[in-house]
Amino acid sequence: DIEMSNNISQPGIIDRNLIFLCRAHDSQLKYSEKYTDIKKSIQISLNTNYSNHFELVEQYFMTNRHGEVLTDKFEIDMVDVDFGSKMYYNDSNKSKLVRWCKVLNTNKRDELENILGCDLMSNKTKEKLMDEVDKYSTDEEGIQLYSKYTKAEIEHRSLLAYNKEIEEKNS
Repeated sequence: DIEMSNNISQPGIIDRNLIFLCRAHDSQLKYSEKYTDIKKSIQISLNTNYSNHFELVEQYFMTNRHGEVLTDKFEIDMVDVDFGSKMYYNDSNKSKLVRWCKVLNTNKRDELENILGCDLMSNKTKEKLMDEVDKYSTDEEGIQLYSKYTKAEIEHRSLLAYNKEIEEKNS
């Protein structure tokens, strides 16, 4: 399961992601199959506006309070996209994950095309992506097709929810 969040600290986002991962994990088992047949479920959570103590990836498992892992069949990998984007400029040996972080965080077409290079996806897929970026990046109506709010309204509502949560924590 792969999820992307612009603000993981927004109320309900982590709970939503957990539900998605649990559904994916649960859907593996068919009637009359053994529980031991369940494979590992991993959620990769790509997050912007997220600070995870200066690590590109933090892994979470089901553990007890002493840190002992209950099972290895349930894992959540939290990727700090902003941190990965900063690593892109500071790391001469750019991993594919660091490059994908920069892809997800760039807003310049020529930079996007350069970061993708020729090894992150096929040329045909890259051409299709660049066509879609050109088509939707400036199309406010296209953005509204996927949301009942405009991009500006989504950003405003996210900021309000984040500020409310901060106020509640400080109260």
